[in-house]
Amino acid sequence: MDKTFKQRLEILPIKNIEHPVGNTKYYVAVHVKSLIAQADEEYQELFDKYSDLNDSYEKEVIRSSKLESQIIDLKSQLQQQALPVVPECVAEFVSGDETKLSKADRIAYLLKSVQGDSYYLTVELPGDGTITVDEGQELYNWAICQHHVTILKLWNGYTVEKPQLFYLKNKLTGMWLMRDEVDKVYPYDHTLDIRNIDKFTQQEIDSMQTGSYEQIEVTE
Repeated sequence: MDKTFKQRLEILPIKNIEHPVGNTKYYVAVHVKSLIAQADEEYQELFDKYSDLNDSYEKEVIRSSKLESQIIDLKSQLQQQALPVVPECVAEFVSGDETKLSKADRIAYLLKSVQGDSYYLTVELPGDGTITVDEGQELYNWAICQHHVTILKLWNGYTVEKPQLFYLKNKLTGMWLMRDEVDKVYPYDHTLDIRNIDKFTQQEIDSMQTGSYEQIEVTE
């Protein structure tokens, strides 16, 4: 077992000087210096050893922290990927006013539609004013193409699908279609100024007579 500095000091050779008044005992300086130098060397070795351990510990903590962060990010990505992507009409229906119709009932009616039962979405709910006839038909057309699992996942959340938007350009005049909220009969106008042109969904385009218009996808 290693001796302490004090124990080593006690076993150093002691030189005795005889004196009439009284003898004097002292350690030889060279021995003490050697012992101190050895102690300093051992201390430095211990310091370096534990410094390395401390550095390794800090590096391990950093690595663990980064790994934990990566795991959290991965879980978040997986959860987002697992959420069903739905059109806006479905998102609005599922998240609708629960004082009128609970979320559980809304999902149950979509499940009925998956089985081919259109009554609830196209007759009952439009009949009591919860949704319109057009909304009910749109919901049914979407639901009948889905799987039961997709509908059930809506309970935990969903991602709203971003509809493709289009510019409409008249093939004959080269003018762009824009909305005109003032004209209630034909709420559209035309412009050559691209700063004023509007974007339209495919659903809006299908409801208009746009045979003379070129559909240009919005890529922004």
